[in-house]
Amino acid sequence: MTAWAGAGRTALRRLLASALTAVALPLAALAQAPESPTPAPEMVTIPKGEARILMMKSAADGRYDLARALALGLIKAAPDDGQAHYILARANRALGRPVEARQAAARSYRLASSPLQRFQAAQIAAGASVDARHYTLGQLWLRRTYENAPNEAARAAIARDYRMLRQVNPLSFSFSFSVSPSTNFNNGSSSALNDVDGVDGYFGSLSSDAQALPGNVVTTQARLSYRLSDQRAEGATTVSLLGYAQRVLLTEETRDKAPTAEAGDYDMTQLELSLRRRQPLTETIDVSAGLALGTVTYGGEPYYDYRRIELGYGALLTPRSHVSAYATAEQRDFPLSSRPEGREIRLGAGWRTRVGDAGTLGLSLGYEAEDRTGPDFDNESLSMSLSWSPAQAWGPARMTFSLDGRVTDYPDYRVVGLTGLGLVAVKVPGGREDRSLSLTARARFDDLGYAGFVPVVTVTGKRQTSNVTRFETEGVSVRLGIESAF
Repeated sequence: MTAWAGAGRTALRRLLASALTAVALPLAALAQAPESPTPAPEMVTIPKGEARILMMKSAADGRYDLARALALGLIKAAPDDGQAHYILARANRALGRPVEARQAAARSYRLASSPLQRFQAAQIAAGASVDARHYTLGQLWLRRTYENAPNEAARAAIARDYRMLRQVNPLSFSFSFSVSPSTNFNNGSSSALNDVDGVDGYFGSLSSDAQALPGNVVTTQARLSYRLSDQRAEGATTVSLLGYAQRVLLTEETRDKAPTAEAGDYDMTQLELSLRRRQPLTETIDVSAGLALGTVTYGGEPYYDYRRIELGYGALLTPRSHVSAYATAEQRDFPLSSRPEGREIRLGAGWRTRVGDAGTLGLSLGYEAEDRTGPDFDNESLSMSLSWSPAQAWGPARMTFSLDGRVTDYPDYRVVGLTGLGLVAVKVPGGREDRSLSLTARARFDDLGYAGFVPVVTVTGKRQTSNVTRFETEGVSVRLGIESAF
């Protein structure tokens, strides 16, 4: 790999043998100016080879006015001179011309012939963007330096710089995309009959689209955030806009099992506007509060609108251990439902710690309660999640494993069926109870990324049992996604 700076040293050794075409360069007189009168600057003609060497030496010596003038002359003679654009970028930045520096560095980047040259040009462009307070452009150019970094130490330093710049930049944007082949994308039943434990009777058979269907789920999510205030000692206030979309691609097997199923029946979109405030209490403890408004559509129809209040807490117990807790209360309005209102409360706590050189261990507990207009939907649930991320990569992948369990109780759930009393609504003895267990393995491939975006493969197997067979489900999904490495 060839660096822009190294080319000048090679040219220096060939100076006396240079016989290149001359180029006219406007140079200010180098000698001390006489007191009076001041003569006009002279036009000096310098061969290209000598001009290049003088340009490189002037930049190395910090004589950026001269280096800039020489670079401009070389560019005038040869607009695709990548080295001259690089020196022009360096000089412009040193002379307090950050916008011109970034433009020249961008041109040098496009003309570069090696990863090292692109790395050097992107470094200048990133620094000049930050100088001009164009922080988002700075983040973009840092990603390009990451892609062309010469070694892992440089990549680690760039990642740290990116995180620091993210804290400085009031504007942030995140995006994720995934494709998930699944054996049960609709969370359908594993049974064709709807039986109820402890009740004799016939409660019907399930339609084909209420049973497990295979398919491919495509999701995209984007979040745009702007920090209204950011003072480390006094906290930060952020306003965010979130967009989420889910689309399903049906397979031939799906069409054979459920001929009436349409892919659009499972489309889901979400839009949310939120305002959050994070407030440090001490150097190791912070709290947060937020408000959110949103809307969800499903199958192309309005599903529900919601309003949510959020509270959060986080504390660093030791340099290796962190705890967190949250509480949310959400009001939902279902415009097309006969049960038009619902309320949901969520409580949770988490603990995460680094265990020596073994990796990171995490544990979280959660409680949810949903109150809808009508007893069949009222429910409470308890959940627990255990995760482990090995410290060392497993081959090319950074792994995370998690085990998740949930118990959900619907105390007043009823089903309609044919019993000895005729066609009646029967309350499920003891209420409906669903128990689910899922195991997830997540692999991130840092070496296969581009500009800091890396592929992620997540495999999840889930099984749910219930005393109402309609809700007994199982399935395996493989999620192929892309995320930022830093």
